[in-house]
Amino acid sequence: MQTKYNIVKQAIKSQILDGTYQPHQKISSESELMKQFGVSRHTVRLAIGDLVNQGWLYREQGAGTFCADRSREDAIGRNQQKI
Repeated sequence: MQTKYNIVKQAIKSQILDGTYQPHQKISSESELMKQFGVSRHTVRLAIGDLVNQGWLYREQGAGTFCADRSREDAIGRNQQKI
């Protein structure tokens, strides 16, 4: 069985991959995610924190959490694989 935080994390990541969230677009608030998944704020923060650390999201103090622009990272990764 998957942990609640992994379910939230995978759902957000899926929304990024399927284009629901575009680069630099603000994602749902912690409160909205808590209601959507029926989990605590702590669980949502863990999931978001992991995605920030992995480069999927970024935070701006006072503004919220946003989808990172991974197109540049993906291009760098492809170029490194060619070397």
